[in-house]
Amino acid sequence: MPIVADFSEAKNRPLPRKGYHEAVIHTAEVGQSKAGNRQINIQWKLDGEGDEDAGSIVFDQFMLETAGARRTGEIMANVFGLADKVETGEYDRDGRPEYTYNLHEFEADDLIGLRAQVRVDHWTTNTGNPAAQVKGVKPLGSSMAEALTKD
Repeated sequence: MPIVADFSEAKNRPLPRKGYHEAVIHTAEVGQSKAGNRQINIQWKLDGEGDEDAGSIVFDQFMLETAGARRTGEIMANVFGLADKVETGEYDRDGRPEYTYNLHEFEADDLIGLRAQVRVDHWTTNTGNPAAQVKGVKPLGSSMAEALTKD
C-alpha cells in the first residue's frame, strides 16, 4: 500500500529567539560527522516556563574526537557531572593550567532527560535556509555565560 501524507496542517514554525533558553535533551544518538569523527547527535527541546519558544527543537553535536571533544568534556564535567576535570600539569601561553576530561561510562540514551540552559543562535544552511543551532550550554541557574561554547 502506498504511503499517503496530508501536509495541509504543516506550517513553518519561526526559529526560536537567539539567547539562552531552558531545555531538556530530547534525543541523543551516536553518529559520525561529515569528516568521519564520532559524535553524539543531540536534539534539545526548549521547555522553559513562560518561554514563547517552548516546544522548539534545536540541534547540537557533542564531538567525541578532535578538538571539539574539549567542549564535550567541559559540558559533561561542568553541566552534567559525567566527567572528571583533570589538570595535565601543563600551562597555556597565559600561564593558566591546562585540563583534560575523563568521561564516566555512559550510553547516549543516559543523556535523554538531562536539563541545562542552551544558547541558541541562527545560521544559514548551505541551501540558503535559516536554521537554529545550540552554540553554548550552561547549568540551570548558572551565570557561567561563555565557558561552554562552540566557536
